Amino acid sequence: MDVVCHVQVIKSRRGCCGTGVVEVALLCNEASPGTCKNASEYVFWDSVHPTTIVFWGLKDYLLPMIKESFSF
Repeated sequence: MDVVCHVQVIKSRRGCCGTGVVEVALLCNEASPGTCKNASEYVFWDSVHPTTIVFWGLKDYLLPMIKESFSF
């Protein structure tokens, strides 16, 4: 949850697309009814896939640890 708070995602109980509960991949796209206007406010794009903002937050959080583990 620290990562989610770091990128300031607001909605985490449902996805941005469709109902945000059951739609995934091909069934969920920007033209789908009920798709949110601002995906950066959501943790999930659909019911299972994280949004871009979450991936960026994870990168910022994990990359320093990964780099440290490979330094000799």
